[in-house]
Amino acid sequence: MKERRLINLPGEFDSDEEERRFREEELEEEEIEEESEEENDDNDENNDLIDKVWKEEKRGRGREGNGRRKKRGEGGNRERKGRMKLNARLNERMMKAEATLDEFKEKISLDQRIKYYIPFLSWINQYNFSFFKNDLIAGMTVSIMLLPQCLAFANLLEVRTSLGLQTGFFPLLIYLFFGTSKQLAMGPETVVSILTASLLDNIVGVPDGAIPSERDHIIDKRTVWAQLIAGMIGINLLLLGVFRLGFLVQMFSRALLSGFINAAIFFVFL
Repeated sequence: MKERRLINLPGEFDSDEEERRFREEELEEEEIEEESEEENDDNDENNDLIDKVWKEEKRGRGREGNGRRKKRGEGGNRERKGRMKLNARLNERMMKAEATLDEFKEKISLDQRIKYYIPFLSWINQYNFSFFKNDLIAGMTVSIMLLPQCLAFANLLEVRTSLGLQTGFFPLLIYLFFGTSKQLAMGPETVVSILTASLLDNIVGVPDGAIPSERDHIIDKRTVWAQLIAGMIGINLLLLGVFRLGFLVQMFSRALLSGFINAAIFFVFL
């Protein structure tokens, strides 16, 4: 608070009452000035306090933001590290699985390949020998029907009769080990016999009308050529099977196959 100083000016007031009033007004003005100065000081202190609080709050927010950004950065780094570890574990497991799979393939590949090319080894262990009696009876029934058929086709080709018996026995024996179909019938067929006979007629000739010595010679030559043709066809079929070219059969239309079979039937009747 400032000191109150009243200035006395002699002869300035007409009476004591005016001087008293003047002094009271002057005191009131001084008090108002002091109060306004105190209010200004209080306002200045409040402003300083507000500025201080605002700065501290701003600093706190800055620290909080830095903390959040730091936490976010730490969280992002942790997440990236976790992903990297997870990817590394997955890659390691995949490499182990691939190595195990390669080892497994190496172990079973040879066995599977052998069983693939020789299907007899895959089903003989599962065969129920209680069916052997019925299978034997079925085999004998088929052989009774097959033997006359083989002799007839041998006469149709005009080759040695023994060759007809061989075509009825050896294909079935070989198919036992390499066959994959339960319904496929092995042995000589009409269409194959007709085509082979026409080919032999063009290469060797027909034995009809020849003398007995020449006839036997022609039959022997036809037998040799028939065996050679059968061997060449077998090699071609083996190559087709090795190179998996069975899809070529799908290129033949059903009309073509039906016409071929029907033509062979008419040729037999004629």
